[in-house]
Amino acid sequence: MAQRHFASGIAPEGHHFPVTAFPAPFQTALAKLIHRLSNPDPLADDGQNRALRPATLSQYQRQLVRFASELVHSGIPIAEIGGLDVLINPMMAERGLRQMLSRTNNQTTKMISEIAALLRNLARILNASDDTRDALSRLAARLAVKPQNGMTQKTEAGCGCCRRTDISSACCFCLNGFSRDHAARPSRMAGLWHAKMRLPSPSCWSAQFA
Repeated sequence: MAQRHFASGIAPEGHHFPVTAFPAPFQTALAKLIHRLSNPDPLADDGQNRALRPATLSQYQRQLVRFASELVHSGIPIAEIGGLDVLINPMMAERGLRQMLSRTNNQTTKMISEIAALLRNLARILNASDDTRDALSRLAARLAVKPQNGMTQKTEAGCGCCRRTDISSACCFCLNGFSRDHAARPSRMAGLWHAKMRLPSPSCWSAQFA
């Protein structure tokens, strides 16, 4: 097995460095970001007033560390990645994304698309310049994955309320994208939609949302 030299920024191609391999300022900036997103300020200019779920925060952290690792693999010394501002520099962002594309035959993937979108959003959160935001928005748009046709994983897994796997008998909340708040107050429109589709009345309403 190839030896991993984290301190010198040398690692096998495709390996993702642990966050502790990066300079202390990068680690501090990342920790502050995660804390900020988990404890939003309702009066902040960025308008972030809802705390993100722990699973979402963990995913964001992994993706940012992964992207920083991609920059190292592209030839950027790990010692130069001293903050999140490095990641959202448009030239660095394109360089890291191209590094990822080099392993997918220049074809975007769900992961590449998500990281490009995350960099775009990070530029807004960090109050980057308009030029930086515009550049990252263009990159994200170019790498966006086209919407998937057919059933989504959620639909294939069955109805979120009654867990039916037959789409013809699943309740309208899953098929029609109703929120829990709407589900708590089944409307006449929902009932009409259910009747129009000739679906059996979902017996789970009273049990699930009582």
